[in-house]
Amino acid sequence: MRTRIGSLIAAACLACLLAAVPAVAQGVSLRLSVQPTAVAVGDTFQAVVSAEGRSGSAPELLGADGLEIVGSSTQSSVNFVNGQLSVNRQFVFTLLARRAGRFTLVARVTARGKEARSNPITVTVG
Repeated sequence: MRTRIGSLIAAACLACLLAAVPAVAQGVSLRLSVQPTAVAVGDTFQAVVSAEGRSGSAPELLGADGLEIVGSSTQSSVNFVNGQLSVNRQFVFTLLARRAGRFTLVARVTARGKEARSNPITVTVG
């Protein structure tokens, strides 16, 4: 009797989890922030990409010609509250300014055959 009740509870939990996954898998939302937005040649700065939803892979930074990625880190959080599953990841890129110019950065990721892009941010290297 106890094993049957335990099995029913486990099956109910699994059903709730599987019901929540398609809502998250349908879309990915990206937000890009950069600090500071004005640097000198040879300086480093950080670009942070916040991804909400299942991105599957790390985003790529577009428009970074003249900038070199010299480091990166990732933080993830998964929350299941009131039957809603939310997946949030934060990708931190440390960039080195190799040459002067204005660079418009955009983060891009492809999830389930669909492309998502972040807001563009312009960085001035002087």
